[in-house]
Amino acid sequence: MASARQHHARSGHLLARKDKVVEDLTKGVEFLFRKNKIDYIKGRGRIAGPGRVDVQLEGGGSQSLTAKNICIATGSEIVPAAERHGR
Repeated sequence: MASARQHHARSGHLLARKDKVVEDLTKGVEFLFRKNKIDYIKGRGRIAGPGRVDVQLEGGGSQSLTAKNICIATGSEIVPAAERHGR
């Protein structure tokens, strides 16, 4: 049976691996967006209406966007339910 220390070490390795995979995939998507002249907005967004998105920008501030097509990438971080619902 594995000890708690061994389990913790494996968990840490898995999380580090996940973070590396997410980073590599994100960089690939960023490259494809630049190549295809697609705007990439980092922040927390919400659909404000048909063709409209309000974004709290990652670096501070906010931005309202309109577009024919909207793609929202939800990311890989766990967000507590209370935070998701604005509580």
